[in-house]
Amino acid sequence: MPRHAFTLAGATLLASAVLSQAATPTQESPAEALGVRPDSMLTSNVVGLEVYEKGNEQQAVGKIADIVIDNNALSGYVLSIGGFPGINERYVAVKPSAVTVSYDASAKKWKAIADVPPEQIKSSPEFKYESKWLR
Repeated sequence: MPRHAFTLAGATLLASAVLSQAATPTQESPAEALGVRPDSMLTSNVVGLEVYEKGNEQQAVGKIADIVIDNNALSGYVLSIGGFPGINERYVAVKPSAVTVSYDASAKKWKAIADVPPEQIKSSPEFKYESKWLR
């Protein structure tokens, strides 16, 4: 009888180990290569772009100073508006829908167009680089 108990206990342990391995979902390694699609944007293409007024691409509204990422997704742009870098410069954060960023294949350059009136951007609350965002 004891020999049967040990055999049964061993079989139960082996079966539970096999079942727990089979029940473990496979996960992708975070180090796996990412296929970047041809229509993707890189932050290096976007940060520093002048944002022009819609319908008047000679009139700059501001410059994309930063990109806001929330929960691993684009949630906005920080625009530098007014003044000169470091002198009377002001920052505002806008939703991605406020600015269209695209690649102009014929001119071979990236461009940014404001989808809202410049007055709306300029009257947005100021964004301050403080706390964990200090520059």
